[in-house]
Amino acid sequence: MRFPVIFLLILGILGSWPSMASPYDGSQVTPSVETSAASIHVRSVVETPHETLTLYDLVENVSSLPPRWADVFRSIQLGQNPPVGTEKTVRTDSLGPYLKNVLASLGVDPERVFLSIPERILLRRKAADVDPQRIEELYRAYIRDHAPWDPAEMEIRDIVISGLAAVPDGEVTYQIEAPSETSFLGVVPLTIHFFVEGRKVRSLRVAGKVTVRKTVLHARQNLRRDTILGPEHLEFREIILTDASRTYATRMEELVGKRLIRPVNARQAIETAFVDKPLCVTAGKPVTILYQDGSLKLTAKGESKESGAEGDWIRVVNAASQKTLKAKVLDESTVTLNP
Repeated sequence: MRFPVIFLLILGILGSWPSMASPYDGSQVTPSVETSAASIHVRSVVETPHETLTLYDLVENVSSLPPRWADVFRSIQLGQNPPVGTEKTVRTDSLGPYLKNVLASLGVDPERVFLSIPERILLRRKAADVDPQRIEELYRAYIRDHAPWDPAEMEIRDIVISGLAAVPDGEVTYQIEAPSETSFLGVVPLTIHFFVEGRKVRSLRVAGKVTVRKTVLHARQNLRRDTILGPEHLEFREIILTDASRTYATRMEELVGKRLIRPVNARQAIETAFVDKPLCVTAGKPVTILYQDGSLKLTAKGESKESGAEGDWIRVVNAASQKTLKAKVLDESTVTLNP
């Protein structure tokens, strides 16, 4: 038979004690009387690595228990242990009657068993601390492996771990997750998920500051807008990148022959967004308008109404018809109506 409900009472609470419900069915055991007197000593401090607390966990002298008792005690779940890294204290007012009922269900005379029960029990979840240095190593390795920067140019510092770095005992594995569209520059947050025996047990937020030292092209002197850049205008200098949205030129060929679309001060790093292709045609300049279809080739004189670089589409006026057309810049004197 199952234990009467009256014996499945919750122990008196100082903290928050799990309800003492038992899966054990006494009808599975043939009642008998133990041949010798026994004793049960309950621990005053109970520390286990398991998520679920059992009656067996409470007993200090488990090695002296009859095997049948031990098996039954293991099967009786009392509830959830405290979370890893925390503890709670419970009173034991109802534990004596509860144990006597368990013994009676085993066919044991409870009066022949000496019960030693403290007034209170401290419940603690056994945990293994995760070395903060190990967490920092995981963080640094992930940044180096996933950032778009040369690891030799990166500096990772000021790493902060948020949360309790402790997990239950067991084989620990982990997964690291970065927010979507992470630039890996500036303050970079990561989440490290810890698993014990394949089960997720804890997540820690780890953040650090990532800076990148890079050698990029700077202006040698003050440069005006529309300057066509040459090697004489440029020099290499080192900067510390702080904004991933800015892209700087690191090779001469990225800038030489290009046109500045804004003024740049001396010793200012030149972003690739500061330059465009040089203008081939300026507004008001005479141009030849070309139309070609297979072997058919027609030309007309015109005038540009807009400035444009090679490949740009600009407005031009046909000198004969005075019609305004959209044409593509081919070179400094020619535009085409063909795509």
